[in-house]
Amino acid sequence: MLYEDSGQVHYMVNDVKITFFYYDFDIGHDVKFNEYITIPTLLDLAAMKAFALGGRGKWKDYVDLFFILKNFFSVTEISQRAKQLFGDFFNPKLFKEQLPYFKDVSYAEPIEYLIEPATHILNGFLWALWGVWDYWLLTSDKRALDIFNACVKTLEKNLAFYDAGFWSLYDLSKQKMKMVASPFYHSLHIVQLKIMF
Repeated sequence: MLYEDSGQVHYMVNDVKITFFYYDFDIGHDVKFNEYITIPTLLDLAAMKAFALGGRGKWKDYVDLFFILKNFFSVTEISQRAKQLFGDFFNPKLFKEQLPYFKDVSYAEPIEYLIEPATHILNGFLWALWGVWDYWLLTSDKRALDIFNACVKTLEKNLAFYDAGFWSLYDLSKQKMKMVASPFYHSLHIVQLKIMF
């Protein structure tokens, strides 16, 4: 356990921070995730994010809502669900006003930026690929399966570029000196690729 605070317990598992917290509202969680845990539906998660904007305004909530709004649900659908879950504690008009307001957004948590040109980090690509696979397992969304299959083809087409002849490369950055993977990342590449193929 990392630490405990008001209504929250924080753990670090395999370098991933996991937080369990007390929630004042009874939210269903019938979606099975890898047969170990259950989680709310994506619409309920979106409603929870909309509700959170009124209290904390963290950058990650805006990012999550951006992709949910772009790919899955409308502001109206999210607002209606949030109103069902949170009753008078949620104000749809206020939510619409909060969406484009960024002046007091908290950036206290670190942000990882993508760089140009892209460096194509092998282990990062594989972790992201498995996230898409997990999403497909969770939702049966055919778009996720199509993305996964296209990414596997991309991996097969480009994998040879990561072969330094004696070791794996960490990435495919355009630097003059190739970025040879550290022993840790070389071992990780081997494990990841054995799982994939």
